[in-house]
Amino acid sequence: MLLVDDTLRSVNAFLDMARSYISQGHASIVPRRKNREFATEYGLTGEHLCAIVRKLHAVHRRNGPMEESDFAKPPGTLFDFLKNEELDGRIRPLYIKLKIPDGEPRLLVLSIHVQDGAED
Repeated sequence: MLLVDDTLRSVNAFLDMARSYISQGHASIVPRRKNREFATEYGLTGEHLCAIVRKLHAVHRRNGPMEESDFAKPPGTLFDFLKNEELDGRIRPLYIKLKIPDGEPRLLVLSIHVQDGAED
């Protein structure tokens, strides 16, 4: 059984670490189709997406902490969040899934896009 890194169990500790990695330039947006399409549709760069992540707080948590369940991927601690964000003059609910890999000083933004079913 895999265990979540004890230092990242608290959503606040996780988000503090995530912000630290963003500040250090150790954050990556995973180039999944939904992430790319979202960024393109709203004209957002990696810097814009990281700025959205930096604004997350514990109240935005949807799930977590969770351990990576795909054994083909490196282990790590995951949280997912729902956050309303103004885009193009409208408030949109964003789904954001973050991972801090075990033993690696970096943040992976696995998902960042408008929540499924929330588009007009």
